[in-house]
Amino acid sequence: AWYQRRVRGVSLKQLKSLVSGSGRRIQSDTGSVLVERPDWGINTVTIQGKEPIALREKFSDWPEPGRIIKMKGHTASGDQQASLVAPSQVLEPYPAELMHRNQPAEEILKLENTKLGRGRGTFKSFQEEVTVITDDVKTWLVHEYKNYILPQEYHHMLYSNEGYVIRWEYHLEEYDGFVRKNKSKRCAYFFWQGSECEVNMKGATALMTVELDKEKGPQIRVVQNREPPSFLNLFQGKLVIRTDKRQLLSRNPS
Repeated sequence: AWYQRRVRGVSLKQLKSLVSGSGRRIQSDTGSVLVERPDWGINTVTIQGKEPIALREKFSDWPEPGRIIKMKGHTASGDQQASLVAPSQVLEPYPAELMHRNQPAEEILKLENTKLGRGRGTFKSFQEEVTVITDDVKTWLVHEYKNYILPQEYHHMLYSNEGYVIRWEYHLEEYDGFVRKNKSKRCAYFFWQGSECEVNMKGATALMTVELDKEKGPQIRVVQNREPPSFLNLFQGKLVIRTDKRQLLSRNPS
């Protein structure tokens, strides 16, 4: 029997007497029948708050105050300092401009003390408008310390395990607001090195650039996947980088 504290109408002594009795009478059609308790039965009285484990295990949802995680200062935890809890923090939106990653500044090509922008088109340089006009583009493949000029229809197709020398011939057209004048032709050399190019081949590409540069113009090193806009514009959006190996190679070096 379970006895609740401060219960009215029944005392603990009366409850114990009921439990310790030999049995109880049940009213039936034939009359009152005495039902005796078995000898193996255990009769005991349990007070609220002092229940044994054998009783608590019979209930799957028996409250366990000792297993409840309490939070200091919370009213549900019965903390006396609940009135001292700080008010809830006001949520403010995070500035979107701080989450935006700033784009790096665009790389501007500068050759022979002249800003060429992206290598094509018209842009302002100091007080004048400058137009970059491409006249010719040639591509050499460097292989075993020899160079092979590529046909015009294949000069835009590069392989990642090879090195190339690209000759860019161009001229500038300047306009100061009154007169449009053309400057003399210029020439620059790019030597492109693939990501899978061997170290010896990279050195041979740099040496071959010096040999091919008859005009003694600027020489720019370009690494695969880091090509500047001025280099990409030489191929007018048709640059193709292949990861396989070249099958055929002309036997007539330039």
